[in-house]
Amino acid sequence: MLARISLFAVLLLSLGLLQLNLDYLRPQAGDPDSVMVSNALAFEACAEHYLHEARPQGFYPYLLADFLHWLPGPLALYGEEDLDLDQNLERARHQGVLGRRLIGMFGVLSVLMTFLLARRLLRVPWALASSAAVSLNLLMLCIGRTARPHGAEAAMSLLATWTLVRLVEVPSRRRAWQAGLGVGLCIGVLHSGLPITGTLALAFIMLIRAPIKVRHTELAHLISRIGVVAALIILFAYRFIFWNQADGKSASYVVGWSGASRLSEAFWYFDPFLTGALLVGSGFVLCRVLSPSRRGESMLSTALLVASFPLGYVALFIPHNLVHYRHAVPLVPYAAILGMYGMQQLHQLRKPKILQHSVVAACVIGIGVSGYCSTRYVWLSGKPDTATLAARWLGQQRDPPARVVVTSPGFTLPMYMTLQSAQDTHHYLRSDWHKYLRRTGIEFEGAIQAHMLYPSKDQAVGLYGPAMERSLDRQDVDYVVLVRSEGQRARMDPVRKVLRSFGGKIAMVFETRRAMEAQRHTGPTGLVRTMPLAWVWDAERLGKTLEVWRLPQAHDLERHPAQDISSEKQ
Repeated sequence: MLARISLFAVLLLSLGLLQLNLDYLRPQAGDPDSVMVSNALAFEACAEHYLHEARPQGFYPYLLADFLHWLPGPLALYGEEDLDLDQNLERARHQGVLGRRLIGMFGVLSVLMTFLLARRLLRVPWALASSAAVSLNLLMLCIGRTARPHGAEAAMSLLATWTLVRLVEVPSRRRAWQAGLGVGLCIGVLHSGLPITGTLALAFIMLIRAPIKVRHTELAHLISRIGVVAALIILFAYRFIFWNQADGKSASYVVGWSGASRLSEAFWYFDPFLTGALLVGSGFVLCRVLSPSRRGESMLSTALLVASFPLGYVALFIPHNLVHYRHAVPLVPYAAILGMYGMQQLHQLRKPKILQHSVVAACVIGIGVSGYCSTRYVWLSGKPDTATLAARWLGQQRDPPARVVVTSPGFTLPMYMTLQSAQDTHHYLRSDWHKYLRRTGIEFEGAIQAHMLYPSKDQAVGLYGPAMERSLDRQDVDYVVLVRSEGQRARMDPVRKVLRSFGGKIAMVFETRRAMEAQRHTGPTGLVRTMPLAWVWDAERLGKTLEVWRLPQAHDLERHPAQDISSEKQ
């Protein structure tokens, strides 16, 4: 009874963290992955139009978009072109918030499935500790509070693994249907769920080699049921591939060997305690594998089945260069189970007695620190970020500016965007969110016109200065909003030099600690200082540090020799 109450409390805590203060970033630029979900919705509404255009490569499976269709709310994207600005804003806001709430519910399911899997391998207190570590993990929280499908992928992989474990324990046709549903959802939510096929193959090998043999005809029935259900879900989720085919270019530049380092960085930066516990658990597992003892062979087979998905997932991402922190999210529940296994084994050593108390204290402190930072992150999400504050400050000036240049791609000031800048910056112009972006600069009289400035990826770093110079030459610019980044100093310094040559001065700086983008610094304290946990610990607000530069009117300035950077480069 106490275990159920504790599990309910953990689930309730996870629900609160994943559902509170989601109405943020309105109407600032949306999350890139939520744009892809919106693009899928738009594709369904206007598929014929897409047949005659090049389909963007950044398509996710349609399963999450279909879930959004089934939820209540104003999600229709076409047929209502007479919306005014407020209605358009509300439409865009509702779609983003609803997507976040949906992924948040999958995050709660991840916590529950973590406990159900951990209970088969660990004692109840340590299974509860593993589920608590998942619910309070900052990485799970940051990604789970966006419309990114990686949080849903974590839940679906756990669900599929759990159904396969139950199928191996007691083979039955009903459990085969459930396993097919789990495997189909795991792959249908996100294509990175393909390693679940390895778990499926391992489950069938265990069925074949089980002490109580399964008849070949019965095994064929089980395989057919799993295959039919999984295939139907996968075909439904990936139905867009029958209209368009990728040209293969997107895979040409991702091959490399930095995937392992990026995944390990994600664990270390966002949860050092879980990383340490993971190493301890890995050590005990290695000792158990090398031990000649055969005790607990059934539990070892279950553990092997549970570990097959994360091992296949890591093997899938190791040879890739384009690995981001969000790709580590599906691994967090498995890392929590393995980490708590290591803590349980340490606790069972009995001697010295102080070791038991130290293990419990380490778990309480480690999970508690993560919980504090996660709670603080949710609180910060409800406060205005730096971009919102910068936009308010610009709008409150005595002489409202006519033109503002923003120096970071994909970053826009709230409510200020022009048609041309939207067309130049975004590839996904079919979603309701970008319909708002296209219309705001036209319908909202007196709005600041924010122009995006960045060279293409194949241009050299030294071109950032000349690009700024050409932009300032073409138009009368009042303010320049510069996104400060220690990791991009080589790009930012030429821009600052050009701004000074045009008589620009820093009028305001909006500083923050960034929770999602830790930069590498040199020095003994640089690593700790840039961890997301450290950023959230003392952050005043979320966002990026912004420098607002005030420029005199360009036509009143005499050209200064220092601004001829482009000619010097040539």
